[in-house]
Amino acid sequence: LHLLSRRQRQMCIRDRLESDVMTTKDKRLVISHDYNLKRLSDYSGSDRDYLFDMNLSQITNLHLRKKNMEVSEYKYLTFEDLVDALVRYQLVLTVDIKDVRARYNKDGTCMDNCDYDTKTHGDMAKKKIKDSFMEILRECIRIAMRKNALEYLAFKVNYSYQEIREYISADTLAKTLFMPIVHPTRTDYLEYIAVSYTHLRAHETGAYL
Repeated sequence: LHLLSRRQRQMCIRDRLESDVMTTKDKRLVISHDYNLKRLSDYSGSDRDYLFDMNLSQITNLHLRKKNMEVSEYKYLTFEDLVDALVRYQLVLTVDIKDVRARYNKDGTCMDNCDYDTKTHGDMAKKKIKDSFMEILRECIRIAMRKNALEYLAFKVNYSYQEIREYISADTLAKTLFMPIVHPTRTDYLEYIAVSYTHLRAHETGAYL
């Protein structure tokens, strides 16, 4: 914690939430765990309509389902509204970015958004997934900075500092809290830890990972 500012250290001990953030077709950020509109809300269209294929105006009036699948009174929440709530209630949010992905049948074959399928499109699909992740991350940071609320957020990331730096300036990254996700099965994970932790300030339960 010694690398964090006094204000950031104070934020580390506050209550925190974790939530998934996705993008709509018109590049608005929405809080959602599921790409599938019909499974998560009272959407009456096709089971193969996904949040990233819809404009925000098309989902604004949908009502979310409870765990028991009953329809609730709650509607989709935008990331901007959530940031306002974080400031109002003095909470910290761990942001789990849900990048755009291919959709698959139960047998593993791709059925929708297949240009994002890494099995058939390899590095090209990986690049598209990475671009979508970075686009969402960059927009989250932009919104938070505009609301003077960047210190209320910590981003879960699966990319190294060098990879993120290709999309976001070093000055902006220096103001942003991150929680790197490390996979021990990666052959380069020790190097990944050393490089990433030097640059990306980890934030989890008030302490470095």
